[in-house]
Amino acid sequence: MADGLEVAVAAGHIRTAEGSRVLVVDSQEGHLGLAVALANPHSTFYLYDASVRLAQLSAENAERLKAENVVVLHGDDPQQLARPAKLDVVIYQPKAFSSLDLIENTMALGIELLRPAGAFFLIAQRKRGGVRHRRMLERLLDSSSEVVLALDGGYKVIRGTKVSPVPGPEVELRRRVKFRVLDRDFEVETEPSLFSKDGLDMGTRALLEFVELRTFNRLLDVGCGWGAIGLVAAAVNARGRVVMIDVDRRAVRVAHENALRLGLENRVKTVATDDPGSVAGSFDLILSNPPFHASMGALTFMMRRAGEKLADGGLLHLVAERTYSRKLRRVLERALEGSTLLQQDVGSEHVVLSASKPPC
Repeated sequence: MADGLEVAVAAGHIRTAEGSRVLVVDSQEGHLGLAVALANPHSTFYLYDASVRLAQLSAENAERLKAENVVVLHGDDPQQLARPAKLDVVIYQPKAFSSLDLIENTMALGIELLRPAGAFFLIAQRKRGGVRHRRMLERLLDSSSEVVLALDGGYKVIRGTKVSPVPGPEVELRRRVKFRVLDRDFEVETEPSLFSKDGLDMGTRALLEFVELRTFNRLLDVGCGWGAIGLVAAAVNARGRVVMIDVDRRAVRVAHENALRLGLENRVKTVATDDPGSVAGSFDLILSNPPFHASMGALTFMMRRAGEKLADGGLLHLVAERTYSRKLRRVLERALEGSTLLQQDVGSEHVVLSASKPPC
């Protein structure tokens, strides 16, 4: 994300007319959107991010700054903003790790929500990405754009205008993948922004082949992505019930639709949350292929709250790349104080870390 100076300078170059309705997509913690909103108090700003955690941070920052003209969208569908009237301005700063497919899809969505003659502001952070993204925007708008701000290092604010009522076709993000595990064949859909978008990754496969899945009553899949762990577990255990959670609402939507596709919707529930402790009930089995690169604090919070959901005698298993096993072991030692931790090799590159809750 741009530093505070770049955000402040950019905010001074994005001006909106009185009464404008403005959408900031991929708003992250809200820094850019809030800066522009405070510079344009006569307009209403809607901040949207697929991450539950980032949306919550945006809401907290908006409250802290007393930004009364800001609405943080906690729902799953920014298209609701186009009803009954379309938007006047869309602002988009692509995240550094976003794929080109996802960036193009987000641009197409923003253009679709714009009224004719509405303005699209693209924030570019690097020279190479800025050139590529600007060309993409111009192709989708079918018109030229202008650079309204250029700073050292490639940081730019680019403005395009929607001249036609209908944009080009939306980019198809979904891709269908097939895999076989535990003597069963699966066909699901993924998206490029999700982990292991091309199929079942080696770590998740190792975890599924390690754990006894035929006897659980309730299973919690923490950080479900497109649903690999929870869906396979529900397919293997015809009586077990599964809850799959993820911080990314996009991932949760894909996981839910995969459950429908596999006919598992009666026993599989999906929830968008960054807090396993917010899920109702307890679980005799908790599984996760956690985001290794997350901070120790975030991982410890997630595992502590997950541990609180373990039923008496329940088991928690994490799979980790061997190079991250020490970090994940420290996380579990902090999060599950008093529990017995076991580590077992599951191939040359992965280990499974296990913890149990003693029966009363």
